[in-house]
Amino acid sequence: MDTPDAPDASHGSGTPDALDDDATPGGADGLSAGRNRHRGLIVGVIGAAVLLVAVLAVVGTRQSETTAAEAPPGSAPDTAPPDTAPSTETTSAPTVPGETTTTLKPRRTPTGPPGPLTNSAVDLPGYERRPALVVKIDNLDSMARPQAGITLADVVYEERVEGGITRFAAVFHGADSEQIGPVRSARSTDIGITAALNTPLFGYSGANGSFEGLVGRSDLINVGAGAKGGAYYRAGGRGAPHNLFTSTGALYTTRGVGPPPRLWQFRGNDEAPGPGAQPVRSASLTFGAGIPITWTWDEGQRGWARSQSGTPHLDSDGYRVVPQNVIVQYVDYVSSGVNDSAGNPIPEANLSGTGTGILLTGGSAIRLEWARFDPGSPTVYFGPDGEEVRLAPGRTWVELVPTGQGVQLSR
Repeated sequence: MDTPDAPDASHGSGTPDALDDDATPGGADGLSAGRNRHRGLIVGVIGAAVLLVAVLAVVGTRQSETTAAEAPPGSAPDTAPPDTAPSTETTSAPTVPGETTTTLKPRRTPTGPPGPLTNSAVDLPGYERRPALVVKIDNLDSMARPQAGITLADVVYEERVEGGITRFAAVFHGADSEQIGPVRSARSTDIGITAALNTPLFGYSGANGSFEGLVGRSDLINVGAGAKGGAYYRAGGRGAPHNLFTSTGALYTTRGVGPPPRLWQFRGNDEAPGPGAQPVRSASLTFGAGIPITWTWDEGQRGWARSQSGTPHLDSDGYRVVPQNVIVQYVDYVSSGVNDSAGNPIPEANLSGTGTGILLTGGSAIRLEWARFDPGSPTVYFGPDGEEVRLAPGRTWVELVPTGQGVQLSR
């Protein structure tokens, strides 16, 4: 099971080793080039595809958070510098509705031009030239939460790993985060995610030899703990390997190739979601390990408030995860050809080809088809009319849900 291993002797040395924690062996705009081809192919797919049936039901009260069966079998410790963490300053800020009042760290509202991943204002100096930064983040309920930085990422991909639990691939570009983590190891699914981002920086704790080889051969810039150890540190109050953290400031000291492409189309702030949109109150799903995830429409924040295992999903600053868009993308998972230290196969999501899904945006759900035939181009998402769906300006989470799991929608 993926339990917190005791830190090894290198934790006090100040020099991190490569952080292999689990496994043993067993462009600017990337949309324009591929979209016309995708559209021609997807029209035929839509005509023959069976639309996903969403079961409408009232979502009952979730059980309180449980941790049984949430950890994948087997993990080896990863290593990093001593337990140090940046200080944080807290002052008054908005609180989570319906919860005990908490003092939150305030966040400034940017006023600059729109960024490519959110179409929302960005005013970071030089952001037009800086690359996307992808960081792998832990999501083991009892060990990882609350995570740092997940509400500041432009895009977050949630992927299944061994044991049926999930990890996040958080994509930063339009906002900085003073703390990101807990940082965990790379998986082969990450290569498909990063391939469409125009050679992004990739931060992770480490990987087994096979996955490290994939990272080395891929179109990304390695800023993982093995390559850039001084950018990572161990935070107090958590056990290894769930206590490794970094920041955008530390990782962006490495120069990149250029900015990420626009991954999807956006609509105006006041525009309706589009053809096929049906109003829904919430959407519930799992990745197959009994860890329920619910996205509930929050009209006040114009976004989807996330709950996991029956509790609001908050970051380490106390902010709830409330992206403006959630894409549920059904994908087939196959064996990566690598097993974890207990002999369990590590899954890999197939992100190429075609499939179905659901877009949650603007308080509505839209059934969609997705297509990706060029690994270097973004996935294209089409609505029932065969045209690309348009997302609300803001942050987006992409749920790479195993085919057959289904989503429960509630009005």
